[in-house]
Amino acid sequence: MTRNWRKLCSLLLAAAMVGTILSGCGSEMEQGADTAEPSQTAGAQQEKDTAGDTGDSASAASLSFWGWIPYNNVIEPMTAAFQEENADIDVDVQIMDWGAYWDKLTLDLANGEGPDVFAMNLDNYEKYKDYMEPLDGLAAQVIGDDWKTLFNEKMLESTYVDEDLKIFPVDFGGQWYVFYNKTLLGELGQSVPNGYQAFADYAKAVENDTIPMIFGGKEALNVAYLYLWLVNNQNPGIVSKAAAGEASFEDEAFLKGFEDLQKMMDDGVIPKNSFGIDPTTDADSLFKERKSPMILTGAWQAGAYLAGTQLADSKIAKDEIGVFAMPTPINDNPYVVGSIDHGWAINKNSKNKEAAMKLVAEWAAGDAAQIWLEELYGIPCAAGVTLDTANLPSQEAKDTIGVISDTLSDQLAGPRSTGNAAVDNKTGEVVQAFVQGMMDAKDATAQMQQAYESSK
Repeated sequence: MTRNWRKLCSLLLAAAMVGTILSGCGSEMEQGADTAEPSQTAGAQQEKDTAGDTGDSASAASLSFWGWIPYNNVIEPMTAAFQEENADIDVDVQIMDWGAYWDKLTLDLANGEGPDVFAMNLDNYEKYKDYMEPLDGLAAQVIGDDWKTLFNEKMLESTYVDEDLKIFPVDFGGQWYVFYNKTLLGELGQSVPNGYQAFADYAKAVENDTIPMIFGGKEALNVAYLYLWLVNNQNPGIVSKAAAGEASFEDEAFLKGFEDLQKMMDDGVIPKNSFGIDPTTDADSLFKERKSPMILTGAWQAGAYLAGTQLADSKIAKDEIGVFAMPTPINDNPYVVGSIDHGWAINKNSKNKEAAMKLVAEWAAGDAAQIWLEELYGIPCAAGVTLDTANLPSQEAKDTIGVISDTLSDQLAGPRSTGNAAVDNKTGEVVQAFVQGMMDAKDATAQMQQAYESSK
C-alpha cells in the first residue's frame, strides 16, 4: 500500500469518522490486558487438524482462533454474540502476548497447521499473505453478494493489497501519540508541554524526580517504527516511496531522521534507558504505576487509557488522562503514521472455511465488532459501528481524544512500516546499533538500502 497514501487515507478516515472516534494497534500492542496466558473461552476445547480441503458444510463445526487481541475480558461476549446466530459452531480461543503470538503463528503456518482464524494487521501482511485465504469469493458465497456494504467503502478499499483481500478489517490506527497523566503532571508542578522545545524543557525539569516519558525501545521493530516516523516528518511519504523503489533509503531524509533521534535522546525527551524497556509489558506497567506522567505509544491505547477500559485496578484509575501527537525536533504539528491495525484472516488450510467466514464477518462488522471497538476506541472499519465520546470518564479525555482522529485524517504521512519485513528488521537492527554508538547514520542507511535491494 504505497501509492497516494496521504490522499487515500485522508479520504477513508474522513468518511469513517462520521459519528466515530478512534484508536488503533500496533506492533508492540502495549495493551495492559490480561494476555500473558492463553484464554480458552467459548466452545469445545478439543484438538483439531486444520490442514486439508475446504469443508462442504459449516454445520457442527469447531473453529480455532489465535490472536494478540481481543483482550481476554471481551472475548467471551464477542464469542457469545457470534454463537447467538451460530450455536452449532464452537470456537476455541487463544490470546497470547505479542511476541509469542507471532512466533507460534509463523511456525505453525509454515508447517501447514495453525488456527482456522487469526488476528492480522497490514504491517505483517507480506510475511503471511501466502497462508491466508482470499476472502472476496468466500464472503459472497457465505454472506451474500452485497457483503461489502458491511464496511466503510474507503476502509475496505485500503485493505486490498495487489487486488487481493485477505483480511477483514476492524480498525485503523496510528502512531506516535503521548498519553499523559494530567493529575501527576500537576503534582510535579508541570503542565502539558506545547511543542518540542517545551517538551525538552519539561524533560530536563523532571528528570531527577521521575521518568519524563516512557518509551518501549527494547523491541527492534518498535524502534524502527519510531525512526521511520521521524523520517516521514522530514519528507512525508518518502518511506513508502523508498519501499517502492521510487526513492533511496540513503536519501537525505533518512539521514536527518537519525539526527532527530539523536537530538531527542540528547534532550532527554527519549531517555537512553528507554531502550531497555519492553513495549508490551514494561511500558504499560510503568505508566499505570505512576512512574511517569507520559507514555509514547500508538492510538490503540485510547480505549485502555482515555476510556479507562484497562485501568480499573491501576494506580491511575482516577487520574485525568489526555493525549497529544508527539512533536518532533523539526515539527510541532507533526505528521503521524498508520494503517489498518486490526483484522481477521482465515487460514488457507482450514477445513471449515465457511464457518470461519461467518466468524470473521461477525467479529469485523457485527455486534461483536461493536463490543470490541467500545473496548479499544479504534476508528471502526464497519459501516454499522459507532462510538460515543460522551462515555469517556474524564473531561481531559473528552477534550483531547479528537486529536487522534484529526491527525490521522489531516496529517497522515503513510504507514508506519516499509511493508517489507527484511527492511523493517534491518532498520530496527541498525537503529539500535546507532543508539548504542556502534554505527553512524551513513552506514545505517546504506545497510537499509542493501536490505531493500536484496529483498527484490
